[in-house]
Amino acid sequence: MNIARLLLAITLGLLVMISLSPAVQADDDGTEVQLKVEILSSRFVPTATGTGNATFTADCGTITGLSAVAEGTLPAAGKPAGVNFPHGLFSCDITNITACPTVTLTIELPSAVPVGTTYWKCQGGTWVDCTSLLGDNDGDNILTLTLTDGGLGDSDGAADGTIVDPGGPAVAAAAPPVPSGGGGGGGAGAVTTTSATIAINVLGAITTATTSYSGELLAAVTATDGNNIATLEFDKGTTIVCAENIVPRRIELKLAGSPPPPANATVVGPIYELNAYIYEYGSNSCPVNISPTARLALSYDPENLPENASAIFIAYYDEAAGRWVQMETAGYVAGGVAVPNTLTSHVGHFTPFAILANLAEVAPAKFETTNLTISPAQARQNQEITISIYVTNSGGTTGEHNIELKVDGISKATRQITLAPETSQGVNFTITEETVGKHQVEVVGLVGEFEITEPPSGIIWWLIGGTLAIAVLLAVWLTWGRRWLRDHHPRSPKQAKAAS
Repeated sequence: MNIARLLLAITLGLLVMISLSPAVQADDDGTEVQLKVEILSSRFVPTATGTGNATFTADCGTITGLSAVAEGTLPAAGKPAGVNFPHGLFSCDITNITACPTVTLTIELPSAVPVGTTYWKCQGGTWVDCTSLLGDNDGDNILTLTLTDGGLGDSDGAADGTIVDPGGPAVAAAAPPVPSGGGGGGGAGAVTTTSATIAINVLGAITTATTSYSGELLAAVTATDGNNIATLEFDKGTTIVCAENIVPRRIELKLAGSPPPPANATVVGPIYELNAYIYEYGSNSCPVNISPTARLALSYDPENLPENASAIFIAYYDEAAGRWVQMETAGYVAGGVAVPNTLTSHVGHFTPFAILANLAEVAPAKFETTNLTISPAQARQNQEITISIYVTNSGGTTGEHNIELKVDGISKATRQITLAPETSQGVNFTITEETVGKHQVEVVGLVGEFEITEPPSGIIWWLIGGTLAIAVLLAVWLTWGRRWLRDHHPRSPKQAKAAS
């Protein structure tokens, strides 16, 4: 039965705490054990400062409307001086307390708060010190408040069965220097200074810096990541404070999103975001002032620079104006040695940063066509004719160029070529033509012509002429050749006798 009640209480968001109070009665029935059951209302909420979850448990009534309240949303007038609210503030109502007008509220915080923590509420725009209501306040992460319906800490001030509780634990800020030493001699005496530490996280590599109570660095600090991609440098005596002169516990340089790209420039490498946090593990950043400014050094890969880069520099993104702003930039020098491919600039505020490269204006692609040739210039019907041109891109960018061949004003063929800057390419067309006569050729403004000649007639005059010439030569040879032979080679008597 008790297990069933426990499961039901969990389903309703209630923590059931059971305490056993044995009461022994000496009677014939034996021993009777009595159970005392306390039903506690419990809720949790992420803190406004991002430190984790805070759990609220009331020993009477029901907790409703539990929410985290950011310190910056409350009135500044009358806010206690010299304290911080490391976990922010909280607001909730405790209802159904008619039977128990006094409620003990247990607050389990994400991390411990020191002994002497105070508790403040903002009621009706007025800050009220409710530290007197604290019970458990021994330096761990548990605080208890004893609240009375209509009493101190009940914002509505009425005993109406509901306690309205907006407030939060406050921790004393670092104290200023306290003079020490004896009197009588008029000496100023020694000064004891309370110091604080700041964790400087550069792309995951953490360097710890020590400051005075007022945020002044007690020594120069150089914080860099393990690969020398990014570096932050602070001089000794630099003051680092958030709003209301609160010293941040963490400074972080990390990779950021992608703001809109700048006009006529390109981002070279990653975009970085620089932020400060009041709490070491908080997620809500705070506006910060760095005086004198720190130095931010960023490296870049020269392979990522575009060919038409005219200048490279560090810039920050102005979110209010929606634009990148160029910063005064110089080459980075470490230990008296110039570091290659690394730029540096002074930063005094936290915002996205990146290396930008201005881009020189590039001339568009420009095509020139020359050297029109037609071969052969005279051809027979349906004989292949080759028409050639030479195309050059004299512009500054790669481009595509369409080339059209026209014969007698009629489009015969097209070609599309892609040329890089300052390159050339030959283009050839092959055509045939049946119509006898001269034909005009036009290619991208260049003009030429070719001619188709008539075929030979049916009588082959060259063959007839050749045959007649051979016959004449033979007749001449037979007539004059024989006479020449007879004159130059007379016959012998035997040959003459035989001839007779």
